[in-house]
Amino acid sequence: MKEIIMDAGIISSIVLAFIGLIKLPFGKFKANHPKFYRFTFFMLSIIVSATLTVLAELYVVCGSVWSQEFVILAISTVAFVFGGYSTYENTAIKSLLKKLFSSLKELGKKHSDSSAVKKVEKFINKVGIEKVEDIIDAMQNKG
Repeated sequence: MKEIIMDAGIISSIVLAFIGLIKLPFGKFKANHPKFYRFTFFMLSIIVSATLTVLAELYVVCGSVWSQEFVILAISTVAFVFGGYSTYENTAIKSLLKKLFSSLKELGKKHSDSSAVKKVEKFINKVGIEKVEDIIDAMQNKG
């Protein structure tokens, strides 16, 4: 049972990432036709979930599509997809992730031309990457 739930989690993560990537270019469509947009991606989520569940059962798990394990896998996958997506959309997780990534982006821009980064690059070029890797390995072995 543990393997089935783990497989369902992996499949649902793939489905959510795939649907999320497909949704990116449809911002104007969402603003103009919100009901059709929601229906379209709801149906697409169901189709992709069902397809990946069948493919996983046949080629990864190597089980039968007409088994109790498959039914549990299919129900778990659909529940994880829609439960995970609704949790992401309806809680503060979405805004927190947006803030986190925008902060990381700003931090990267702020320190991209930092003197510390240039010093590290200069040190690596001077000493050589192999020597730096040896130093890191020696430090890890001490700790």
